[in-house]
Amino acid sequence: MIPTLKPKFFFGLTTQVNGNCLFLNENEIVYPASGVLVIYNTVHHKQKYIHLAEPQKVITAMAICINKNVIAVAEKGDKKKPTISIYDLDSMKRKKLLTVLTDLKTDNFINIKFSFDDTYLAALTNGPDFMMYYYNWENSKIESYVKASNPPNAEGPVLDVHCTRALHGPV
Repeated sequence: MIPTLKPKFFFGLTTQVNGNCLFLNENEIVYPASGVLVIYNTVHHKQKYIHLAEPQKVITAMAICINKNVIAVAEKGDKKKPTISIYDLDSMKRKKLLTVLTDLKTDNFINIKFSFDDTYLAALTNGPDFMMYYYNWENSKIESYVKASNPPNAEGPVLDVHCTRALHGPV
């Protein structure tokens, strides 16, 4: 039998990730360290790991949905198709894979956020497209998508998205 190595502790933090350190509860945080999501218990100083389904992909953004106990992880895509993986925090396995409809001029999402009722996930791609996708993530369905920009002569990039209760959609 071939011996296997099991990690005891991961050091490091991938800093280029939007939402790279999130609280799961008052004692645990989750953060990316290369191709792994580390869940660190700050009281007991122990770690659990979610090994990404495709660890060679680069994580670009993360968002957590405490009520449904899942984490969304945006990853750079192959051939201009970024993806979002939804991981179950109990089983530590990928639950859903969200994709875009068409080829884009960019290969990554720069921001993702769950809606106030945890039903939807808003995702914003990087420029020059700056496309915003609105997913019903539990059904792996794109509800809507639009170019997220101001009028034709707008200056500056779109960098953030936020879902509000008042408007029942992303802003």
